[in-house]
Amino acid sequence: MNREPRSPSHRMSIDRTRGSVALFVILVVAVLVGAGSLWVLSWTESRAERAEQELAHADDHARDAELGGAPEGRTRLDAPPVGEGQRVRPAGSPAGASILKSFDGTGSIRGRVFTPPGIQFPESWRLVVEPSLYLEGKAHAVRRVLDFTGDEREFTMPDLPLGGYRVFATAADLECPPHDVLVYRSVRPDGRTVSPTEHPYVTIELLPAGFVDGIVHDEAGRAVEGLPVTLENVDSGERLATATQPNGMYLLEPVLSGEYRIYFGDPERPLIPAESLLFARSGGSSENAPRPSLRYPDRVVPRTASVLIVVVDEIPARVPGAEIKGFGNVGGLIEATTDANGEARLRYLPPGRYHLNVTHRSGRRGKADFELAGDERDKVIEIMCKH
Repeated sequence: MNREPRSPSHRMSIDRTRGSVALFVILVVAVLVGAGSLWVLSWTESRAERAEQELAHADDHARDAELGGAPEGRTRLDAPPVGEGQRVRPAGSPAGASILKSFDGTGSIRGRVFTPPGIQFPESWRLVVEPSLYLEGKAHAVRRVLDFTGDEREFTMPDLPLGGYRVFATAADLECPPHDVLVYRSVRPDGRTVSPTEHPYVTIELLPAGFVDGIVHDEAGRAVEGLPVTLENVDSGERLATATQPNGMYLLEPVLSGEYRIYFGDPERPLIPAESLLFARSGGSSENAPRPSLRYPDRVVPRTASVLIVVVDEIPARVPGAEIKGFGNVGGLIEATTDANGEARLRYLPPGRYHLNVTHRSGRRGKADFELAGDERDKVIEIMCKH
């Protein structure tokens, strides 16, 4: 069946229809693209506005937490301090107001010390203010110490360079977790102070100190009795000493937070090299924080001997109160005094050669040299003192 050829007017009609459809499609696409661009722009502006509001809210919250709820003119410390160079906005100021933190000048740290129920307040205590380990501004801080007696509980540490501080208190057998305190000025770009941040207020709770315990035995696995165990504070040099019990256990208390060296045996001639020990109280209040403790790993000491020194005069009669001083080739010093029977026992001496000098208030003197073999456990040395 043959089709009749289409007329030129019919073809022009089809071309117009196709052009109208293409134009319509282009217009629809343009409208959609424009609407999408407007939505993206609106969403971006909304995100930026919300971010600014959140930042302003966070600044308000930090400032309210810092100033609200504390005594008049006092700053609470449960709000984290703002880092150096950050923009802050005091409560009530317009959003976007640029506030800077300055460490130019001096301030103070004020506060109060208390003990939990059932814990007697100490007769004396010490307040320590020192540069913080973490806060910005720590380079401007200095170390200060104040001692208090009686029932003094309120304190002021005046004339402190503005900076980041670490504040804590100690007593005979009490301590507190350290508080990080930022002492700074909140200022506007024109230099005007906008909040009283140079005089923060901190509340310190004194809690019972902790303890360190452990077990010492010899190479054969036997418990070591009567062995001196000493903790030495690295900063102050103060020592806390005890001795092992018949079962080899020892208990050192009260132990305050700090860095220590622990000695097994006489600190001047320890049986094993001195070791470092870091004792720290974890955070928490007296209601949920247990007394801090540290179970030190078991230690094995080498085989040692016990030497009985007997001091006599020319008669010979026992000489009480004679002073014995000496040393061994393994290092360390020996010091002892004879008892009423003229005897002194030197315990936990490792194998080696020893030299002893004896003096008495009567003017008598004596000396002795001896050697301990590796298999000796007990030895008696008699030393004669003469004018």
